[in-house]
Amino acid sequence: MKLTKREKNMLVVLVGVLLIYGYINFIINPQIFKIKDLKSRIKDYESIIAEDNHATDALSDLKNIYEKHLKNVEGYSKGYFTSLEQSTLILLLDSFINNTELEIAGVGFSDYRIEQLGSTELNAISASIPFSGYYESLLDFLRQIRKNNKKILIKDINILNNGGGQVSGNVVLDFYSIPSLGVKKLSSSIIEKNSYSKQNPFDPFEGYINELFDYLGNDEINAQLNYNQDQDMFNHQDNIAIEDIKKTLLEGFESLDMFFVGNPREIEGNISRDTNKKQGNYSIKLEYDFLMQRGNNIANVVFDNIKPSISIQPEYISISVYSYEKNDHKMGFVLKDALGKEYNILLADKIDWIYWSTLEAKLPEEVTYPAQIQRIYVQSNNPESKINGVFLLDNMEVAYRNTLHHSYENDNYINSNSN
Repeated sequence: MKLTKREKNMLVVLVGVLLIYGYINFIINPQIFKIKDLKSRIKDYESIIAEDNHATDALSDLKNIYEKHLKNVEGYSKGYFTSLEQSTLILLLDSFINNTELEIAGVGFSDYRIEQLGSTELNAISASIPFSGYYESLLDFLRQIRKNNKKILIKDINILNNGGGQVSGNVVLDFYSIPSLGVKKLSSSIIEKNSYSKQNPFDPFEGYINELFDYLGNDEINAQLNYNQDQDMFNHQDNIAIEDIKKTLLEGFESLDMFFVGNPREIEGNISRDTNKKQGNYSIKLEYDFLMQRGNNIANVVFDNIKPSISIQPEYISISVYSYEKNDHKMGFVLKDALGKEYNILLADKIDWIYWSTLEAKLPEEVTYPAQIQRIYVQSNNPESKINGVFLLDNMEVAYRNTLHHSYENDNYINSNSN
C-alpha cells in the first residue's frame, strides 16, 4: 500500500513526537529528579555543616572558659604547696638556713591536720625550729621565708637575748597545701598506713625478693641480702653465665610532680612540660636564672610526691638531656639510700653538646637499697659561668645485668638421682 504525502507527513510528526517524549521521559526527567535530589542533599549537608560550625564555636567558647578558670585556679593555688612531705620541707628549710649564719639544732614536725579557709579545705603541718645565733642572722632567715612564693606563716616565735648580739629561741612555721586541686589529701593516719610505719624502716619492702629473682641468679641474691648460709652450694665448677642488659624506665617526666628550688634562694627558675621529648608525650623543661655570677650557683629540679625509686644495684642509670647551648655547668642528681645517706652522682662535668644527649652514671657500691632520687641539679663551675639557661629532661632509666646461670654439675646430680 502506497502512503500518501499527507500520511507520510503525519508519520514523520508521530515519530518526532515519540522521540521528543522518549527524550523528555528517559533523559530529561531523570536528570531533573537527580538535580532535585542533589539540591535536597546540599541542604542537608549545609544543615550539618551549620550544626558542626555551631558545635565548633561552642567548643571554642567552652575551651576559652576552661582556660580562663584554669588560670584562675593556677593563680589561686600558686601560693600553696603541692605536697607537705617532710623531706621536701626539710630541703626547703635547708635552703633558707644555708643563706644565713643561723644555727639550727633540729626541726620537729607536727601531725598533719585540716584547716578550713572559707569553703576550701587546706592541708597543714607545723615545723618547730630551735635556733641560736646573731639577731641579724635571724632576720635573714625570716626574710628568706617572707620572700618565698609559697604559703608559709610564722605562727609563733620566741626570742631570748643572750648578750653580745646573740639570741636564741624557737620559731614555729605553718605550711599549707590545697588537696582539692589534685593534691593527695594528707592526714596523720597516712603515717600509720604507708611503708614508713613498719617496725624496722630498713627492712626490704614487700616484693623486694621477687624483684631480685627477676634480675639475678641465686648467688647474686645471696650476696645482695648477706645471708649467712653455706656458699658452697653456689660455687659449682663448669658454671656458664649468659648475660645481657635490661633497661627499665625509672621516670618518664609525663607529669609536673616536681618543683624548682634555687641555691642561693634568690635564684629564679621554672619547671614546665614540653612536647619536645625522647619518649612518651612530654619532657620536663628546666629554666633557670642565677641572676649574678657566683662561685656556687645551683638550680634544682626537686621530685615532689613520688620520687624515682631504685630497688637493687643497677649497672648504671641514664637520662636524656636536651641542651640549647654549650656551657661549663655541671649536671647530676642526689640519691638518698635506705639508711638516709645522700650521694651526689655526677652526670656531666660540663655541657658540651647541643640537642639530645644520653648521660650515664654508675652508682656507688656502698648504696643501701631501696634508694630514691631526691633531685636533679645544674651547678655553675666557676664565677665566670653563664648565669641562665634552659634544659629538657626525659627518659630516666636504670640498666640491670640479666644473668642466666647453667651448671653441668647440677645437671649430672639431677640425672643421677632420676636414674
